Amino acid sequence: MEPETLGVMLKSARKGTGLSAREVCEQVADLDQPGISRLENSRCMPMMEQLKELCAVYGGLYGLWRWNMA
Repeated sequence: MEPETLGVMLKSARKGTGLSAREVCEQVADLDQPGISRLENSRCMPMMEQLKELCAVYGGLYGLWRWNMA
């Protein structure tokens, strides 16, 4: 999966939950608001643990991402 595709998916998932980046930061260890922005704008890729935590907050995106990686 291309980085920009993952960023779009992460941003869409966050917006779908109605959570702000700040609210997500409170639930994901080692990720701050600028970090979420960098992920969503494809300026960096998340570490696997961050991705798992984000998906837990967003409600299961991780399974879709793993399926697309296959």
